[in-house]
Amino acid sequence: MRHISHKNRTLAQLTLISAMLVSCGPDPAEQEKKQDAAMTEQQEADIRLLTNKDTGSTEIAQRLKRSLTLRDGMILIHDQVLGPLGSYTIPVTTPWSVECGMGLTVTFGFPPRTAPNDIGGGPEVHLSWAAFSAEACDELGPATGKQLQLFLAGQ
Repeated sequence: MRHISHKNRTLAQLTLISAMLVSCGPDPAEQEKKQDAAMTEQQEADIRLLTNKDTGSTEIAQRLKRSLTLRDGMILIHDQVLGPLGSYTIPVTTPWSVECGMGLTVTFGFPPRTAPNDIGGGPEVHLSWAAFSAEACDELGPATGKQLQLFLAGQ
């Protein structure tokens, strides 16, 4: 019977452990933590950008222009999920509202009558998915409304 040296046994054990670790792949919980941290970082950057007095209004206007087109008295709303595969066309006179808090969203049309405080009765344009404070919303809501008014006036 052949004797395996301590050095060879240790090397074999390390090789086996390494192979097991490689076959397991990355820890899903660790990956989720990294994704959550990256999302939080992105949302915080979005909050800083949109609430900055020097850049906020310009950024809101640019985001509106990416999602909306004004043509012949109509608003073309480009579906942000379907991209070029989907859009809405509504009259420029369609009522709209701005929702701020868990995101920054412009909704066109009337809220459903079953829930008077619910915004979401028509096409929506999501300008941000970040969670804004009430104080930030007190500034962002009117700023977004003003930029939308300028856009709808063709400016």
